[in-house]
Amino acid sequence: SALLLIVRQGLQRLERPAALRASTADAWLLRIPLLGQAHARRNTRDFFESLGLMLEAGLPMFEALPKAAATLSNSQLRHGFIGLQQRVQAGAPLAQAILALEFPGKPQLASLIRTGEASGTLPATLLAYASRESLALAEFQEQLATWLPRLVYVAVALWMAYGLLTGGGMRRHRSALACGAGLSGVQVGVAAGCHPSLKAWCKVDRCICSFTTWLVL
Repeated sequence: SALLLIVRQGLQRLERPAALRASTADAWLLRIPLLGQAHARRNTRDFFESLGLMLEAGLPMFEALPKAAATLSNSQLRHGFIGLQQRVQAGAPLAQAILALEFPGKPQLASLIRTGEASGTLPATLLAYASRESLALAEFQEQLATWLPRLVYVAVALWMAYGLLTGGGMRRHRSALACGAGLSGVQVGVAAGCHPSLKAWCKVDRCICSFTTWLVL
């Protein structure tokens, strides 16, 4: 749906090259509730997927690790994975080397990598992990697309209720009725005689109004 596409594009914006963002901004991204964890999971998925593909193609681990680290868009995560490379070069198994990192799902992945290293199937193990993470991230995006608009609607409804309780509510109420009728932002403004403080509300376009009506129904 169009809403799912918008959510995906929003998440993809978090994946811009780290050179475009300061290190402090990258650290802040990781602390955003829900989205920060998804951002970290997407980055680590990309790392281990790239590593698995390169190992499967026959590239030595020491050469594959820095190339895989270059796929990380978050500078905070990339710094940690550079340390991973150094530990592996010092002789630590990959399953042990990742224990010093901080990312969602680390204990489970360490166990999988340990099994893959012992059985000689590390590339396939990493690719299977990346595939499962891709499915989990896609499901998260769908859930976000489902619930985020409802949360926004609740916030708008509370804001309107607050306006009704504190005065000047009749104009906002007429705006909501006009919106439910499918009027555009400009038409809403004309129909409601918008108060100056409601200019932003009056500029809400028709598709958002229609979507809000759908939520109510």
